[in-house]
Amino acid sequence: MSEVLRDSFENYFPKIEKNIKDAAFISIDTEFSCLFSNNDSKSSLFDTAEQRYLKQKDNISEALLVQFGLTAFIFDRENNVYQSHSYCFYLFPHTFGSNDQRFKCQASSLEFLCHHKFDFNKMVYNGISFLNDEQDKRAEEELRDGDLLRSVERALSHEDEESVQAMCSQVALWLAGGLPEAASEKTIFLEVPKSSQSAQCIAYVTHHELRRRFISIWTIPEEGNIRVLKVSPTERAMMEKNHTHEDELQNAVLLSLRGFTRIFRLLVQSKKPIIAHNCILDLMIMHKQFYCSLPKSYQDFKNNIHSLFPIVYDTKYMSSEFRKKVTRADCWSNNTLPTLYNYFNLGRGFNLVSYSPQIKSDDYGKDGVPKFHDAGWDAYCAGYCFIRMAHFFGVHELGRVNAARPFTSTEHLALTAHLANRVNIIRGNLTHIVLDGLDPPSHRPEIIVVKRRDGKAIDALQLTESLSKHGSLDVKMVSNKLALVAASTKGQVLDLCRDYYKHPEYAVVKYNMIQHDPFIWTASLFSLVMCATLSGIFIYRFIKA
Repeated sequence: MSEVLRDSFENYFPKIEKNIKDAAFISIDTEFSCLFSNNDSKSSLFDTAEQRYLKQKDNISEALLVQFGLTAFIFDRENNVYQSHSYCFYLFPHTFGSNDQRFKCQASSLEFLCHHKFDFNKMVYNGISFLNDEQDKRAEEELRDGDLLRSVERALSHEDEESVQAMCSQVALWLAGGLPEAASEKTIFLEVPKSSQSAQCIAYVTHHELRRRFISIWTIPEEGNIRVLKVSPTERAMMEKNHTHEDELQNAVLLSLRGFTRIFRLLVQSKKPIIAHNCILDLMIMHKQFYCSLPKSYQDFKNNIHSLFPIVYDTKYMSSEFRKKVTRADCWSNNTLPTLYNYFNLGRGFNLVSYSPQIKSDDYGKDGVPKFHDAGWDAYCAGYCFIRMAHFFGVHELGRVNAARPFTSTEHLALTAHLANRVNIIRGNLTHIVLDGLDPPSHRPEIIVVKRRDGKAIDALQLTESLSKHGSLDVKMVSNKLALVAASTKGQVLDLCRDYYKHPEYAVVKYNMIQHDPFIWTASLFSLVMCATLSGIFIYRFIKA
């Protein structure tokens, strides 16, 4: 795996661009600075898709995507081999003008990253910058309007401002003949500090500061550094009139600030299928951090994601469908990414069907040590599992006898098209959402209604503890005397109804919309009253007539 930092980003960019262009598909993974889960945002079995989206939208509004994993899988048809190329990007926002991002960290999230050996020094000291479209537009406007130069503090740190002043002092000394070794030279070379997070911004400000202070010089950008030339008034006037090198300076700043967003835009432009595991949060935070603020409307979010990435495969959802096609003995204990990868790499899943393609990697050899929850490794694992499942689904789609042959990457995608754009939802009213159409109806078990037999108020915590022996459940208080209970499985519902049938404290029944929904119950009662009233009026008029 190639670890990509700010210092090495430009060197890696052409290779990454080529890998994306040549890939059959791209797998991704991300790591975050926080995943809040207070009582208001906690996932619930009652959540509709829209409610879950709105909860998570608030949840990640100030979260930071700190690591992005990307693996390009390139198919060799002749040898039935997928060659993978993996990259792990450390990301960190850089200040520029009015862009000074604030984000939140959560202790449990940082502890999780620490446990999995996340390198925070690489993130903060050498993380790659990024801008979403809104920030990009604002940066362009501030560059064009000269806001960075007019500002008193110029939005530079104290250390960066000192670097600018030091280079100005060096030029002043040179012009005054204070540098004997360069006194007779007509040019002087200034090296911009590379340790700074904003070297291109320092260079941009220094160019303009030198031109403003010294009328007998002009500056030229040179590989990120600055060459200063002694010029005549005529030459100076001509260079100012033609805005010599101005576009180059501004573009260098913008390219630096955009940083990883350039990779994101390559993914969008390529329209290659995107593979990820349990990726609803990944898609949401990518939208927020590299595209634009998350929309208020859940449907707008789905439309945006589908426009950006027309084909998305969630290996979490695929694995749920895969499980329906194999025997319990041939399956796994759970469908977390580490379990899935080990199942397909070392377990029963490796040889379930014939002609499954080879998956080669220069980054992860057979003897390599797995590094789960590293975004680069997890991206590779998601793509690996996708290939194994795609081939399995292809064989079953065509029939085992007819499918006894290798498939091309195009066939792998075509034969799994019915699984595309289905994104898994954990612990909600739906099992998944559909990015390119209507979400499926809920197939969750029936809701349970709970009341106290003595008519007193229900203690929600006490009720939850009482029900907890039946497994994972969610309790929702409709009023202080009525609670709804959502179960994970139909078996739980049957157990609850059976065990609480003659419970001395709680009365438990299955939910009935007409009987238990306050709005429908009130509307029904109102309708009955209106019907009775109208009937009475009609009868009265009939008798009187």
